[in-house]
Amino acid sequence: MKRLYRLIIPIVSVLLLALSCQEKPETSIEEGLTLKTPEVSHSAGNQFLTVSAEGEWTLDVRGVEETDAAPDWVRIRRGVAGEDVCSISGSGNDNVLLFWTANPGSESRSCRVVLTTSKGRYATMLTQATSAFKSDRVCGWLELPKVETDASHYFVSRDMTVGTRKSRNYAFLLDTDAKISLWVAYPLNRGLIGTGSRHFSGTGMMVIGLASVILGEVIFGTKTLMRRLVAASLGAVLYRILLAQALYVGMESTDMKLVSAIIVVIALT
Repeated sequence: MKRLYRLIIPIVSVLLLALSCQEKPETSIEEGLTLKTPEVSHSAGNQFLTVSAEGEWTLDVRGVEETDAAPDWVRIRRGVAGEDVCSISGSGNDNVLLFWTANPGSESRSCRVVLTTSKGRYATMLTQATSAFKSDRVCGWLELPKVETDASHYFVSRDMTVGTRKSRNYAFLLDTDAKISLWVAYPLNRGLIGTGSRHFSGTGMMVIGLASVILGEVIFGTKTLMRRLVAASLGAVLYRILLAQALYVGMESTDMKLVSAIIVVIALT
């Protein structure tokens, strides 16, 4: 048994030495580009672009077509303090910062990032979505002021469904720079008043009608039936003019009931 062990140990040692002297096969790197998020939102942002290459390489930002120039909305950078360029070079594996500006247009936009090595060319596409806001079609509704849309002002309208009938609810003009609505408008026709979550009080209409009749009769008189009808109509017009004047001089819209009460008192005195 001891002789067997003495024979096995040298044989195993020779085999291990032979295996260790064999040349190891060379491992090649699979070259290419890796972009984690190829489709981004309309906002400005950045992400890392992973370059896989064995030797020297060149990275270029180009348009969608081969003949297109480099777009001005996307750039690449090596390192935090690197220069913002559309073409850089390096060697071996690396991470390059790819960043882009906000997209103010109404359409999405794309560009290609091309990696060129001694073995070939590899490309990946970056697509940026359009702005989150899009103007709805502007209609000639009576409650709307003059609507002018541009790159930072969007007209938005919303509908509501009451029962089985779909009607418009409200509309507003959005300022995307200030992130506020410049105005909000909703219809006051009889078919929509009191629907949805909007509350309408019939008491206000009674006050308006009473004030219009009293104001018209005091100013234009009530001698004949025709004169009373004309007085009520003209009183309603005059009442609206007084309310508009009150708003023009700077009174709050919440004070209109007080203005109506003052008009009625003045008309009765």
